[in-house]
Amino acid sequence: MPVETLIGSAVLVVLYFIITHSIAFSSGIGFLSISAMAYLWGRPTWLVTAPILCLLIGILTTLPEAVRMWAGAEDKRDLILKRWLTDKKER
Repeated sequence: MPVETLIGSAVLVVLYFIITHSIAFSSGIGFLSISAMAYLWGRPTWLVTAPILCLLIGILTTLPEAVRMWAGAEDKRDLILKRWLTDKKER
């Protein structure tokens, strides 16, 4: 799926460098866009689910850290907006 991967990578780059500066969020949207394009373009089921499985593995490996951050955050809205979506740490 070279075309889908190229477009998904472009989505990741644009989201990361221009909009959010969060690699986790950007790569998640990139993986989902690859799966969506594979589905819309009639690819076999395993090619549609493979990027989703990669995304789930990434989520499962970072979940313990996210839970620790959530438990220790005083302002949950601030954690979501500043740390998880835009990756800006408090100074």
